[in-house]
Amino acid sequence: MSNLAAPTILAISAGIPRGAFGLAVAATLTGITVFLLLLAWPVAKQTTLIGPWLWCLGGVGGLGLVEIALQRQETAAPWLLAARFIAGALTLCPSVAVLGAKRPQNRAWIFVVLALWGIISLASMLSLVLGRGTGFQLADLRGAILWILILLPALNYVPTRFVWGSLLVVLGEVILFAENLPLLGRPLLETDPGLVSLGCFAAAAFVIWTTPAPARRVRHSLDHCWLAFRDLFGLFWGLRVQERVNAAAAQNGWPFYLSWSGFRDIDHHRLLVAIPPAYERALKQTLTGLLRRFVSAAWIAAQRPQGID
Repeated sequence: MSNLAAPTILAISAGIPRGAFGLAVAATLTGITVFLLLLAWPVAKQTTLIGPWLWCLGGVGGLGLVEIALQRQETAAPWLLAARFIAGALTLCPSVAVLGAKRPQNRAWIFVVLALWGIISLASMLSLVLGRGTGFQLADLRGAILWILILLPALNYVPTRFVWGSLLVVLGEVILFAENLPLLGRPLLETDPGLVSLGCFAAAAFVIWTTPAPARRVRHSLDHCWLAFRDLFGLFWGLRVQERVNAAAAQNGWPFYLSWSGFRDIDHHRLLVAIPPAYERALKQTLTGLLRRFVSAAWIAAQRPQGID
């Protein structure tokens, strides 16, 4: 069922004529995405991903409201097109916010995200203030930054179980910003790009929410905790934590190391079924100390599968 849901959502959002039907689809897609984001709040509030979660909510909500306003008009008002770009730029912010999601700098990182949003949105903001709405162009540097921000979710989450959700987000961003992107410079679809982008974001939220953890043989709780963290925070922070754990392992002479897929013995590179008892306490303290910069103690405790110590 979940395999068919994403294509169905995208098909519904494509080819919709502007008007009452398009308005209903825009409102529905926005409502679905916001609802799924609200379902994720219990997880987000136990981590430093509260910031990215708020950016997601603001970006989808803002883009949805602009798209609803656009669907009410037979011909799009120029100021609404500029507003759509500004609201769409908000949807680029969550992936940037994830890169600063470590205590204590996560609170100050919001100003970095705001600065990037301002840089990308500056041309459309000026166009909106001057009453032109359309005709603004991004400078080469801002266009390059826009490409980086669009591809960032895929770069960070392709090695995780949320790969398909991240690719749907990237697809939605490319469709939304196609006419402003260097190397493209024109709309990819004849239909309303904002509506299709909302469909991509709704499909991404659904895929992420319904993607189960891959079936793995039963292992120790530290493996499960690492894999859950890796999937949630992505490649950037996953590699950083992996590096710190392996530095501690080398310094203390532990006979194992942390790979992307879990702890492995240093001699045969096989996944460990259990951590040697002599090292378990020290490893647990090291890993927990690192993860507490990102997640709560309750989140760590919740990663222990039933029947695994």
